[in-house]
Order: sequence, then C-alpha cells, then structure tokens
Amino acid sequence: MILDSHVHLPSSNHAKESEETFLRYFPDRRTAVDYLRRSGIAGAIFTTWEGVWSDTEQELDSANAEVLEIQKEAAGFLYPGASIHPAFPEASIRWLEIFRKKGLVWVGELVHYRANRGDYDNPAWMKLFEVCRDLGMIVQLHASPSVIRLAKRLPELRIVNSHIDEKLLSGLAACPNVMLDVSGFAAGIRLNAMESARKVFGTDRLLFGTDFTVYEPEAFLLRSRNAFPDSGEREKLYCRNLLALLASAGAVNPFQGE
Repeated sequence: MILDSHVHLPSSNHAKESEETFLRYFPDRRTAVDYLRRSGIAGAIFTTWEGVWSDTEQELDSANAEVLEIQKEAAGFLYPGASIHPAFPEASIRWLEIFRKKGLVWVGELVHYRANRGDYDNPAWMKLFEVCRDLGMIVQLHASPSVIRLAKRLPELRIVNSHIDEKLLSGLAACPNVMLDVSGFAAGIRLNAMESARKVFGTDRLLFGTDFTVYEPEAFLLRSRNAFPDSGEREKLYCRNLLALLASAGAVNPFQGE
C-alpha cells in the first residue's frame, strides 16, 4: 500500500490556483483524485489550495469546511489536514478543536512564507502550536530553519517537515519529534536527495509524499524504488511509518473501508 502524506487538491475557490498550472490539468478535485489513484496511490493526506494559501478568515473557514466535506465523499482514501493561520488565532483554534473532536489529528501542510505568517517559532505561531501539542495533533510544516527551533522549544509536538533540504537534514534529524516527508522538487527530480534523507534520518522517520498537484506522483515512485531498493524499507516509507504516526496521535487507520 502506498500512502501519499502530502497532497493539495483543487478547491471550490479557484482564486487560490493558477490557470497556468493546477487548473490546466485538474479543473476540479475529482480529476485530481482520479489521477492520483491511477498513479498507484492508495490513500492521501490532503489540504486544498485555498487552505494552504488562505489570506483571510473567510478563506480559512471555507477551506476547513470544504476538506471535511471532501473527506466524507472519499472516506478510506482521503484524510484531511486542518488549516490554521497565525493572523486568525480564534478561528484557527476553533477549527483545531472541531477536527480533534471528529478524531482527525493532522494539521497542514502549513507554509510560513506568505505575508503575515513569519517563522514558525514566532509568538503568533507558537500560540497555535501549543494548542496542537495540547490536543495531541500532528503538524506538517514547509521546510524552514525555524522548524528546528520550534521542535526544540516544543519537544512534545509531533512535527512532519515537508521537503528535503539537505542543509537542514542533520539539524532536523537531531530533533526526535520531527519526521520528514520526501515531497517536493528535490526528492522527485534530483539524484541523491532521497538517499541523503535515508542516510541521515534512517528509514523509521521518513514518509512518502509528493506535493501533488504540483508534482508528478510517478516520479517519486521511481525515485523511491531506486533510493530504497529493499522492499521492507520501502514499505516503511510508503505506509508503515505514516500509519504508526497516526496511531501515536490516537487515530485509527483511516485508509480502510473503501
């Protein structure tokens, strides 16, 4: 079973998507999900593009409500991540509590590089991450040096660092509460990126991810087969590590029952 820990689907609010990229190939989420299935993916953790790039409280509310509806439509295949924003702490905390009450434990992927967000260890983010920690949720963050600082300040917070930045690997691996998803440009294209992650992190703290709908899933499947020639290690990467991480937060296997 191959599970993708890092997927962004088209949203009803197409203002957050680019006509030249996402909408050209995937005019709606159904076409994107069909493509993902045909690539051999058996399940995915996802947000929508509105969730990742929300800039207003209204967009934040709309994105979170939509991913919960999408999850109902594709239970057993899609598992939603909550979207939060440091500029809207009350709304963010409300959504974290809603997700947790529904038994949903994933937050993100969250990005730090849009306006009004800043490094993950700034006070506004820290307030939200302390709530995530207290609720026992898993936070998925776009690669940044501030992920290391956050992990050290909140060692009880489960963190998934997205994307392989070889300059950050040693610092991230030194934080026991950090796992790494191998999504993004480097792992899907560049030789030795996945191999470097395997060498530094070992095989028990890596998650398969693609950052679809930006990248081609089958590129990551090819690279992972070459970087992890042992089938047992690939099984950890593809599903066992993710399922264990979800279970550690109290989530039953969500990729069953379709």
